[in-house]
Amino acid sequence: MFIDAKFYSIFSLLFGIGFAIQYESAKLKGADFVPYYRRRILHEALLQNITLLKKIAIWGLAIGLPVNILRTIWADGPFSLIAHPLGVVPLACGYAAVFALIVHRYPSLLAFFAAVGKTALSNYLIQSVICIILFYGIGFGWATKLSISQVLGVALLIVSMQILISGIWVRHFEYGPVEWAWKKLSGSIA
Repeated sequence: MFIDAKFYSIFSLLFGIGFAIQYESAKLKGADFVPYYRRRILHEALLQNITLLKKIAIWGLAIGLPVNILRTIWADGPFSLIAHPLGVVPLACGYAAVFALIVHRYPSLLAFFAAVGKTALSNYLIQSVICIILFYGIGFGWATKLSISQVLGVALLIVSMQILISGIWVRHFEYGPVEWAWKKLSGSIA
């Protein structure tokens, strides 16, 4: 409890130090740091680099899954604090890489989520309101009354309804209702 989530600052610091070291190394070699990384990340199309994505997927899952399983077994104690960043970050990268590989192979899968993307802020806000009413104590308090599988079922039902309603909505309107209000207030649309 005393040091819970303190590692965020440490990892941010280490990430910054790593960038500083790379910057200094590039400067000593006479290389321009920014164009090099812009070219490496943007121009080489990171998401098109199938070899890199496969490596990230394999290593992310190979490291993340066992560490998270061990973290679940030994939920208390110092191992849990160390295991959180060592398990969650690689696993998240692994999942993201697997998703990118699937989408790269089957690009039409993204079309399924296009309507949800156009109404993302509206969906986020309505989902927050619905889940607060259903799961928190100010509403029905289902988070403590239902099993984890029942909560997951309700969550999947909410997301499914949002996908369906978003698809219907974007057939008639260009933006979601909150997106439209945001653009109207910012002056982006007349």
